[in-house]
Amino acid sequence: MLYAPITIPEGASFRDMVAIKGKTDIGDQITKHILGPLASANKLADMPDFNDDTKVGSGKDKVDTLTTLIAIFENPALDFSRNRAEGDD
Repeated sequence: MLYAPITIPEGASFRDMVAIKGKTDIGDQITKHILGPLASANKLADMPDFNDDTKVGSGKDKVDTLTTLIAIFENPALDFSRNRAEGDD
């Protein structure tokens, strides 16, 4: 199966997500400013809602959970940015 490349709009990169770690509105920012633009640019549907208190907690628990999740993906062992079928651009 062939998959189309994903377009990462300005302001919706992983680096942008790292910048919102620890913010009180982290769930809202992930949903609106990261996933929203990604979904729109790539015609994706049914994106998760990281601001849903029933799924990720509320208040400080939400901030801690989402900040920890982002930190996990900051691990250099999970850096797949050099894995491209076409090679480096």
